[in-house]
Amino acid sequence: MTEQTTENQQKSGKGKLSIIIIIAIALIGGAITLFLLIGSSDKQTYFEAEINSYHFLKEEFEERFEEELAWAEMTEENPTEAFINLSAEYNDPNSFGGVSEVEEIVNNSTIAMKSQADMENEKIFADIEADVAGMTFDDIRFGVEDDTLLLQLPFLNEVLQLKDEDIGKLLHEIDPMTFEEETQINFTEQIFNYDEYPISKEDREYIADKYGKFTFNELPDDAFKSENESVDIDGESVKAEKVTLDLSEEELRTFLTNLINEIDQDERLKEIMEKYMENNYLSAMEQEDIMLDFDEVMTEAKEEIKDINLPDGIESTIWVKNGLIVKRYLDITDEDDVGFVIEGTQLLDDTQQKLDYEFQMLDDFMDETLQLSADLSRDGEDIKDNITLGIQGFEIFYEGDETLKGSEREFTRSVSVASPFISGGIFWTGDSTYEKDQMSSNHQLHVEADGIGEDMVSVNVGVEGKKIKEIESIDTSNVKDIGSMSEEELDAYIEEDAAEQFFAWYMEKFGAAGF
Repeated sequence: MTEQTTENQQKSGKGKLSIIIIIAIALIGGAITLFLLIGSSDKQTYFEAEINSYHFLKEEFEERFEEELAWAEMTEENPTEAFINLSAEYNDPNSFGGVSEVEEIVNNSTIAMKSQADMENEKIFADIEADVAGMTFDDIRFGVEDDTLLLQLPFLNEVLQLKDEDIGKLLHEIDPMTFEEETQINFTEQIFNYDEYPISKEDREYIADKYGKFTFNELPDDAFKSENESVDIDGESVKAEKVTLDLSEEELRTFLTNLINEIDQDERLKEIMEKYMENNYLSAMEQEDIMLDFDEVMTEAKEEIKDINLPDGIESTIWVKNGLIVKRYLDITDEDDVGFVIEGTQLLDDTQQKLDYEFQMLDDFMDETLQLSADLSRDGEDIKDNITLGIQGFEIFYEGDETLKGSEREFTRSVSVASPFISGGIFWTGDSTYEKDQMSSNHQLHVEADGIGEDMVSVNVGVEGKKIKEIESIDTSNVKDIGSMSEEELDAYIEEDAAEQFFAWYMEKFGAAGF
């Protein structure tokens, strides 16, 4: 198999994955943001509980990080400035009481960055200064303005300029095997309107509204049944309303057939998919191939629906208390035990959210269970979180212990791994203050693992941010537009002009020191 064939298969796979993601957004996102019709029914209760539970967790998150989210919103509407200072500490276990060369360099080095951003006017710049064991590297500045990338280096007289429309051509000249000349990178969409990337808000709302309503309307009313039932949740008996969606094999075929037909005829959805692929740097030829594949997939899917083998259909049951889900059971397996099962409980209130779920995946070669356990609590100023994710003896743990007093937060957090082959984690302590027009935070991170102790390696990060009147742009009175150069012109510039300026700068700055 040739390299080009392998590359095309990889890109085709990426495109098909994009299609799957779009369809998943259509169903999952649609179900979550579904516009519910007026009325009362078991189907209504089922979907309302799903929506209420989702929004409850979303609101809890927003309440926990209210100050941080307010600061982020302010930065979207006003020019801001941030100072970031980075340093590290290293204790070489092999120094035997002395100080190693690596230890000396790391412990006497810092990196400082000043960034300024004006998201509304689509400008962002950053200055970097590094001190590496007494050697200072400064006057490094870069940024984006008017769809143009600018880079100012200390050894160049001119500022390097690259327009986003020229990036594909430049990357293709550097590595024609990896990058297509038509590759497009849109700074406006991917930097300044990042919440619109890779799918715009308008398109997300279209998918959610269209396919949310479609799902609600297409599922038959008589497939939903409810009854009162007490269930055991976290050792307590809870009186709940049990609502079951019991979809027969034939009803499932009908629903999927109608869904495939709806997607197949949805020209707007196809346009959204094409835009998604553009944002993932697929060429026009690749997009065309993927859309042809999409049509084939839709045709094949219609045929494969006829072969669905689920004699027991699909059973999805939720237990509802005060409008929120407290227990869930979903079973989609065929007579050969191929499919998946989701089962678990959750308790949601204003002070604590507890989730305990199992996700079982079954086929001819696999029977694996992914376990998720979460205990998120807030008692006044104190926040304590514990999350565990485990499968086949491999577990990931998150632990958080925080104190929140108004706009001030102190925290200790960790992400660790335990398995027969590896154990250890990243541990993070710090504090932050977010106010209306300014913020500050301090972070200390270290790693612990087999052979790596708490005091061996640590990183310190300090951040100061504030609102400003306007940002300082890079002086573009002398620019070198590298995007407009041919490959020969670019090579000549790098090997002659840039190399000569670099050598002169290096000798002036470091030559006398003998470096």
